[in-house]
Amino acid sequence: MTDVWVTSDGEPMFTVVYDCETDETKITLNHEHEEYEWVSPPEARDRMPIEPLKIAVKRAIARRR
Repeated sequence: MTDVWVTSDGEPMFTVVYDCETDETKITLNHEHEEYEWVSPPEARDRMPIEPLKIAVKRAIARRR
């Protein structure tokens, strides 16, 4: 999902949020990644390091329903 919005501070945001499911268990990471973890959308939201990213995932969850 892509989204364009403005934060409460008036900052424009363009975000891309991916929601994925798979039956595969094998993961191949490229040189840009060191680790991965599958988490639920609400857990992903809670783990975001800054509030605008938490809001982006929250908006994606709402649009998914």
